[in-house]
Amino acid sequence: MKTIEKVEIKKLSFPVGNIYNYNAMIFRSVDGGKTFIYCGCGKYCATLEEAEAYKTKIELK
Repeated sequence: MKTIEKVEIKKLSFPVGNIYNYNAMIFRSVDGGKTFIYCGCGKYCATLEEAEAYKTKIELK
C-alpha cells in the first residue's frame, strides 16, 4: 500500500527559541488512511502562513 502523509498544525504554548510559534507535525499511514501515527517528523514554523505552506507542500506529494 501507499504511504499517506497528513500534517497537523499546533500553536505552541511558548515560542521555541523566541522565534517559532507553530509545530507542523507529519502523521503517516501505511494502511490506506485508516490509522495515522506521528513519527517525530515535521517542522517548527514562525508564522501560521509558513506552517500552512509547509502542510500544502507535504500533502501534495
